[in-house]
Amino acid sequence: MKERLATQEVWGFHMSCDEVSLGTIQTMEDQANLERKIESFGKKVLEFRLSKNLYQADVYANGGPSDKVQQRIEAGKGPAPTRGTLEKYDAGLSLRRGSAAAAFHHGADLEEDDGVESSPLTFRQVQVDVEVVLSIFAAHDSCIQLCHRSDLPESAAEIAQRVEREIKTAGARLSAAYATDVLERAGGPDRELPNAIEVAYREFLTAPPPDATGAERDDQLYRRWLAHRATDLESTQLEYFTARWRAKLDQIRLSERSRR
Repeated sequence: MKERLATQEVWGFHMSCDEVSLGTIQTMEDQANLERKIESFGKKVLEFRLSKNLYQADVYANGGPSDKVQQRIEAGKGPAPTRGTLEKYDAGLSLRRGSAAAAFHHGADLEEDDGVESSPLTFRQVQVDVEVVLSIFAAHDSCIQLCHRSDLPESAAEIAQRVEREIKTAGARLSAAYATDVLERAGGPDRELPNAIEVAYREFLTAPPPDATGAERDDQLYRRWLAHRATDLESTQLEYFTARWRAKLDQIRLSERSRR
């Protein structure tokens, strides 16, 4: 009788160990599945955002998650997005209601809200020929010269100063965009940036101003990364810049094929 009880106790112990072991395996599998879901969702969000030419700051301004949360999710890192975060993605990316949740929980594609393109003026970027950009630069220089003329009427002096400030700001933004385009073609991972290009665009490769935020800071860091000058980036930034650069190269290849 004692031997039988002892055997039951021993077997009971072994069964308990098996149950614990199976529970551990199940927990590990659940965790692995969750990590895959987070990584897959992050890639979907990143690809969708880049396809719409949106910055993380744009998504946030449109009602999406904070920049910090977006960086974490796009890098495929946990914890899993909450229901509130998924709903914010619906708003920030202008998705069909529930689309972000379906993408995370079931692996569905992100679906744009049917009403997003109801207006033909909702796009943020246009593609123009380089000659158009150069002509704008020429007009910019002429306008600056005009504002500096000594024979301007006194009544026009104040207006000229305001116009000069505005045209300089617009010109600087256009110059930065042009520099980014050049650096995307000439620089990037495994590419040595030609010295002539680095010298020509050195003002766009300096460290971002301390007060720079949002798109301005992202673009400056991105250009530095393209020129191999950014050495203190977080892993989320590296992954974002790499994805952005590859998406641009795909766009360039598609554009070049269409011209043949």
